[in-house]
Amino acid sequence: MEIGIHRFTVTFASKAAAENAKQIAADTLSTKSISGYAYDPFELFVSSLRVKGNALTSEEACLTADDFIEPTAATIKAIADNLRTENFTFDAFGEDTYAESSVEGCFKDGVLTITSTYYPCGYYEFIPCPECSEDVIRIENYEPNKTYVCPVCGEEVDLSEVYEDIAPVITKETIEVK
Repeated sequence: MEIGIHRFTVTFASKAAAENAKQIAADTLSTKSISGYAYDPFELFVSSLRVKGNALTSEEACLTADDFIEPTAATIKAIADNLRTENFTFDAFGEDTYAESSVEGCFKDGVLTITSTYYPCGYYEFIPCPECSEDVIRIENYEPNKTYVCPVCGEEVDLSEVYEDIAPVITKETIEVK
């Protein structure tokens, strides 16, 4: 499996807040560990952290899409917990040969909103026909009990198995930080 680049951006109102967040992120990621890698992916993640203007950023190929979500969300939660008076937005994306993940949201006035999305088979906009692989319906419009006919091959198709394989797993959290 090949690990693709991840992008991690947390944007603040000031450069000073981004500098503080860099240390918090480094401290948080340094406590993480994971097996199955020939290197320490968190060490790579920490070494890639940069402050650019008012943003804390990182671009590095170090974690699989599945392994990217939890430490990214934990880092965002630590930043919110330690910088309670700073509002910020964040957007993170990770990918590998087979999957993609994203963590995005904002921290405003003491409320942290995080949306984590995991695409187990990579990003799909449409559910493909199991017979001919052509697009049948947008994934967000899929209704499990509806009968579908492929617009290309004309077959009546059951999309439930394909949907279960490719459907994104979306987790939304709202946390009040006091």
